[in-house]
Amino acid sequence: MHDLRTGIAIGIDGGGTKTLGILVNAEGREVSRAQAGGANPWDVGPEAARLALQSVIEPLLAGGSVRAVCLGSAGIDRESDLIATEKSLRALLPSTIAINVRNDAAAALGIVGPKRPAMVVIAGTGSISYGESADGKVVRVGGHGAIIGDAGSASALGLAAIRHTANAYDGSEARGLLAEAVIKSLKLRQASDIVLRIQHPNFDVPLVASIAPLVEQAYQAGDRAAKALVEL
Repeated sequence: MHDLRTGIAIGIDGGGTKTLGILVNAEGREVSRAQAGGANPWDVGPEAARLALQSVIEPLLAGGSVRAVCLGSAGIDRESDLIATEKSLRALLPSTIAINVRNDAAAALGIVGPKRPAMVVIAGTGSISYGESADGKVVRVGGHGAIIGDAGSASALGLAAIRHTANAYDGSEARGLLAEAVIKSLKLRQASDIVLRIQHPNFDVPLVASIAPLVEQAYQAGDRAAKALVEL
């Protein structure tokens, strides 16, 4: 049984479909961890994001002596996003605890250490390439969400598979293993069900991202549509 009283800091990775919090001691060693649903407000909404953070933070704070919390979260790209996320996080913590909020790519790059130039590539629910030069200049590619791009991400693959399934229903593409798998997973009866299933009323990024493994399975089984998506 871990002694939470030895924990002094919490690091949180707030993604589109999963939020992971890790409590560490003064030596940087893990004491405990907690997990919840996605905390990207653009994917799950502000309230669901807040609840995910709360679900992760509360058990890690219990009985401890936490002095700082760092949140690296997807969806923090503008100053207004940063301010809103800081406000939400601050409301969940005692005023004595310091907070630091960063875009998840910037937080991930921090793990590399202080030496620059350096870069990191993240491919999860979304995808982004992020780098910092020796003079402090920031360069990023991607991270704009599944509808615009995020190539190679679970949401992009899932959306492409769903688009293929709609075309298969319409007869403009062959209805093979991938389309059948998506139809079964989303419990579709007709093409018009697709929009209702993935947008009610907001675009359901976690649901779309959950389709990505079906692309891999169909690809391994030799499905042509899946092959085209994977090798694009």
